[in-house]
Amino acid sequence: MNGMIAVGGTLVLALVLMITFVALVTYGMLQLLPGAAGNSLRRALFAFCRPMLSLADRIAPVRIGSLDLTAFLAAWVLLVLFRYAIPWLFLAGLSLGG
Repeated sequence: MNGMIAVGGTLVLALVLMITFVALVTYGMLQLLPGAAGNSLRRALFAFCRPMLSLADRIAPVRIGSLDLTAFLAAWVLLVLFRYAIPWLFLAGLSLGG
């Protein structure tokens, strides 16, 4: 039973990481658009990604001139976590099942 809960929690974590990854990449791409194109979508994505962006901005801000690439760095970190940490958590959850 504990193994099933751990595996389910790992799959939910993987889903949350992937949704946040897509939101951060989309937000970063919208930041590159000039003018007011996509402003409402940009605001909605910023509200969703604000905790991750503020954490990434405090840890390792990436700015080239006026271009802010912190969203892409945060998305890359989430992709690395998704690629390398989730399989180990999944296997650990399966091993709890016996």
